[in-house]
Amino acid sequence: MGGAFVAMDDGAFAGYHNPSSMVYLAEGTAEVASAFASVDATYTTPGGASAEAKNHVVAIPSAAGGVPISDRSAAGFIIHSPFGLQLDWPEGSPYRYTSTFSRLQMLSGGPVYAHRFDSGGAVGASLLWNSGSVDLKRAVPSAVFGGPPGGPDAAFDATGTDGALSANLGALWPVNDTFSIGVTYRSPVNLDLEGDAELRLPAGGSIEDDWSMGFDLPQNVALGASWKPAPDWVLNAQMDWIDWSVVDEHRLTFEQDKLEDMHIPRGWNDTLQYRIGAEWNLTKTWALRMGYSYSPSPVPAETLDPTILDSDRHVLAAGVGYRVNDWQFNATYEHTFTESRTVDSSFHRQPTVGLYEGGINTLIISARYAF
Repeated sequence: MGGAFVAMDDGAFAGYHNPSSMVYLAEGTAEVASAFASVDATYTTPGGASAEAKNHVVAIPSAAGGVPISDRSAAGFIIHSPFGLQLDWPEGSPYRYTSTFSRLQMLSGGPVYAHRFDSGGAVGASLLWNSGSVDLKRAVPSAVFGGPPGGPDAAFDATGTDGALSANLGALWPVNDTFSIGVTYRSPVNLDLEGDAELRLPAGGSIEDDWSMGFDLPQNVALGASWKPAPDWVLNAQMDWIDWSVVDEHRLTFEQDKLEDMHIPRGWNDTLQYRIGAEWNLTKTWALRMGYSYSPSPVPAETLDPTILDSDRHVLAAGVGYRVNDWQFNATYEHTFTESRTVDSSFHRQPTVGLYEGGINTLIISARYAF
């Protein structure tokens, strides 16, 4: 449904979309889900040399649960992955000195609570612990470590981890039996990544150092509406403001000065994301869903690079739900159309000008049990 759930009861996963909607659970609910994502990405230099990212299928699991604890309150938990990326490029690619591999993994989890007022409106919150890890790899020219000009490259690899708290706050107001409005606020996640770095030399041996980097993920506000024009239909619309301007730079600092500090300019911009979705309950057993979302890229062309390759995204989704007894099974296919980007100038030490193209295929499956 395009992710437009902020004004709709979404069962156990309310802890992410809108914690307040958990209060409308009529019975205990547990749910597990997994997304399987595959990224296609291609970079072409102005001279026509081209490289394609290696195509991996990445599994992204999640789980949630909730129970009513009174006629006006409910509690539960959620475990999910709100942010993440992985791009794996050939070692001989034209921009190997910027990146050959980048991966950010984030796992968030914590309790959820919701309360309903006499008016029928509700508020809720989830308190989440966010565990993040990053792995960055690139080639290093021979001359940087004292090798002969044009000699074999060295290989740089840095891994780091950190954890931080964040909160999701939400409110939901059923205006009448067919129309509701929802709003959520998700606080920023401020990670101070620390870990080990290694420069592996082509002739053997390596240089090792400890490193650290601040890594901020944005706060955001979502506002949405849900309308039931007929008993078997639900139409949703939503707009998200995302504070991507918090990502101004990434600076890798090496503690023992064995390796040179790295400054990566970002200068990202805030964005507005738009979502629409529809659900049609064909019978008491079967439901069909579809959705669309548009996400403009926060990344200026001058700081775009293959570490975090991003373009304006159009996402089309279609899914089906099946209910039997106390079980509900859902499946969704999404295709992300990314607009091509041409970079004419770059702020990076190793220029990354050229043409960027790609797309994402995602399959999402879930199982929900009511008890």
